[in-house]
Amino acid sequence: MSWVLLTLLAVNFWAFANIIDKYVIGNHIKNPFIYVGIGSLPTLLYTIILVLVFGVTIPSLFYFLIALVPGVLTTIAFLMYAKAIDAEEVSRVIPLYGLGTIFTLLLSTIFLQEIFTLGKYLGIILLVVGSFFISYKYHKSSGRFSKAFLFMAIVSALYAVSWVIVRYLSYSMDSMSIFIISEIGLVVSAFIPFIANIDQIRKIFIKDNKIIYFRLLSGFLGFLGLLVYYKAISEGSAALTTALDLTQAFFVLVYATLISIFIPKILKEEIKGSIITLKILAIALMIIGSYLISV
Repeated sequence: MSWVLLTLLAVNFWAFANIIDKYVIGNHIKNPFIYVGIGSLPTLLYTIILVLVFGVTIPSLFYFLIALVPGVLTTIAFLMYAKAIDAEEVSRVIPLYGLGTIFTLLLSTIFLQEIFTLGKYLGIILLVVGSFFISYKYHKSSGRFSKAFLFMAIVSALYAVSWVIVRYLSYSMDSMSIFIISEIGLVVSAFIPFIANIDQIRKIFIKDNKIIYFRLLSGFLGFLGLLVYYKAISEGSAALTTALDLTQAFFVLVYATLISIFIPKILKEEIKGSIITLKILAIALMIIGSYLISV
């Protein structure tokens, strides 16, 4: 079950990155194209280092082109994610990655012929239901789902396609080569908004370079998470790995709540009454679901 531990490590890297993203996007960089563009430079550096250290094995031009797709889809997904994180609490945005489980399950069943036990399907369902509960906003007069729902539905669909492609490639390529080529696709696609917004990025750096450093730290954590996650998904089932990574929402909730209590100037979440109850219920469902898919 090494893929379970690898997935949990990846989601913790992402959880810390999510907190940083919320702080920077919510308070400093509202333009998602600028945020994505800034992240292209360190990603380029990491990718070059990986190529030099590990090398890349490419079975054919077809596999190379297919391996670029997850990186391009990741760039598009991050643009949507940035819009969602700006519009809503981070602890309500991240659980909506649960939608990706549905997409991945369908794609894995159709294209990869993956078949699972009833217990594992139940675990996936519990994880998805928990993610919906945690994103639901209750008020005395009415209730509504997070306004970030649509953005994250798009994000989840794009990531689901990416993970299934990675799983498909893992039958013919090693996980590091898949990851490196995917990162090349990400760098190329993310470099476009960097060039288009170079003047604004320069102004941000001159005005407050700490914001740039925070963005770079977030990118580094995201990179580590992807590196570990590609290894996990190549060893385990695409649908089950994607379901387990919903525990990212649990870690985000814990970290966001602690920061809201002790350092509210950085991040402020709703942590009262029925909201806490709903979030605790959601976390319980997610923990049970995670257990079911990992046994």
